[in-house]
Amino acid sequence: MYVAYMIIRDERHVTEAVLAETGRADDPRLAEIVRALVRHLHDFAREVRLTEAEFDASLGLVARLGQLTTPSHNEVRLMAGTLGLSTLVCLMNNGTEEEPTSANLLGPFWRQGSPVMSNGDSIVRSPTDGPPLFFTGTVVDTAGRPVAGAEIDVWHASPVGLYENQDPDQAEWNLRGKFFTDQRGVFAFRSVRPSGYPIPTTGPVGDLLAALKRHPFRPAHVHAMVYKPGYKTIASQIYSHDDPMLETDAQFGVTGPLIATYQRHEAEPAPDPDVTEPWYSLDYTFVVEPGEAWLPTPPVSAKAGTKDQAGPKADAGADAAINESRLSHTRYFRSVPPVGQQPLPQRPPAGRAEGGPRRRRHWRRRRGRHRCPGRPDHGDRLAARIAAPVEQGGLARAAAADDRHQFPGADRQRHLLQGDRSGFRSLTRLAYLDRRLHADYSAGPGQPG
Repeated sequence: MYVAYMIIRDERHVTEAVLAETGRADDPRLAEIVRALVRHLHDFAREVRLTEAEFDASLGLVARLGQLTTPSHNEVRLMAGTLGLSTLVCLMNNGTEEEPTSANLLGPFWRQGSPVMSNGDSIVRSPTDGPPLFFTGTVVDTAGRPVAGAEIDVWHASPVGLYENQDPDQAEWNLRGKFFTDQRGVFAFRSVRPSGYPIPTTGPVGDLLAALKRHPFRPAHVHAMVYKPGYKTIASQIYSHDDPMLETDAQFGVTGPLIATYQRHEAEPAPDPDVTEPWYSLDYTFVVEPGEAWLPTPPVSAKAGTKDQAGPKADAGADAAINESRLSHTRYFRSVPPVGQQPLPQRPPAGRAEGGPRRRRHWRRRRGRHRCPGRPDHGDRLAARIAAPVEQGGLARAAAADDRHQFPGADRQRHLLQGDRSGFRSLTRLAYLDRRLHADYSAGPGQPG
């Protein structure tokens, strides 16, 4: 039977009525959270004077977050990171400013069940271009003592900016693996150096970024989850010291203790004798603190384009997720120039639309002449990097392609390759390289890029 306070009188009374209904909860923590949520939600609506149209649009956005979350893509967790909530919760619950741990946001791409591997094994399971990377990690407690027997789950994106669950071209569990620390608290594995990438932008996350005029890029990083009974489980991300996106991460994840230095080796023998090209090493010490060991709910559980226990509908959602991820890369590179770069002239469409012939003549006058302020050798340097082999940091294509899929110089660096997988890979890597070149401009002409 409803009592008198359920007959709503005004906007203030509705909040009081909802808060009163939380009193019957058996779990006091649940009641505390729901009461705080109701107060803040109602106060938010009052503060911004939320209109009915805005409320309707907000409900549609929340619904779409769920609709786009599939076994291979998690739009909800992606939005939490985009709003900084993931990092806030992590910092509130791990370490202190005086004694920080290596905890970081989990991110939307962790899969549970990575294959167990021996220290020193390679996590590259299918052909993956990129310079070899030898990673050595050490796990210690807050007193600096090694933590032996810790379970380490590692994963990272490929050099074209996709995790294996997003990319049907990568083998199952590519660039993922599970290791255990030895008595010294050490684990090690071989991989390829990852690159930064744009997060998927064809859902509500992308709409928000576009509305706020924010870019969608994340700096290059390697994920690790450290699990050991008696210690608080942490998810960590180790960021590359030279990435130009460190200070503008779209997920607000970068903290000072998580920035590490990749060491380049050119004339030194690699740990594996089959490596003859330049290679990188990365050493990092993970700090954990005493606490509860638990595993979070995996944000994703299947690879795009594969069958999952949820059935055909989930599989269709996985296919849609990979298409959205691919389109988000292409759409962004079509519309937004890399940070610090002047826009390039776009090739006009064929035909005789109004102004067409003039625009075409304008393109012929301009093509190949674009240079960035202060760096007249920009086009030559970029063309040289494009032609260089992949192992030397270039973008030489492994497979032959027709003329539409070539990048002969700086004048065509933003040519779009719609519907072509190999072209998509080249475009993603090319745009990221272009950002890296601009980050190197302070070195001055003649310095290495």
